[in-house]
Amino acid sequence: LHCVGCARKIERSILKIRGVEEVVMDMNANQVTIKGVLDPQAVCNKIKKKTKRMAKVISPLPAAEGEPLPPIITSQVSGLITVELNVNMHCEACAEQLKKKILKMRGVQTTVTEHTTGKVIVTGTMDE
Repeated sequence: LHCVGCARKIERSILKIRGVEEVVMDMNANQVTIKGVLDPQAVCNKIKKKTKRMAKVISPLPAAEGEPLPPIITSQVSGLITVELNVNMHCEACAEQLKKKILKMRGVQTTVTEHTTGKVIVTGTMDE
């Protein structure tokens, strides 16, 4: 993320995903954190498609071919899931914009972006 405009575009896109409760942008870390009940890879793919930039899931890690999926961090009480993504963020403005976009998505509760590391942590309830 290099600017507020890019971040907002990404954040809005993420917030539209069902189950996303919160989006946190960290432009310094170049990271978007998405919270919600969702499929981490689906969110990552949507970000790649929308931004036409490289993005990858940091946590939970995608399963290798033939391996079982890693456990998803879930709250027993609320059904929340936390996903960590690696997103290219060029500046703090991009991280903030991305955070705002992700937060607008249904189901996203919290989002943490780290611009310097390019990480985005999203927590929320999603079934997609």
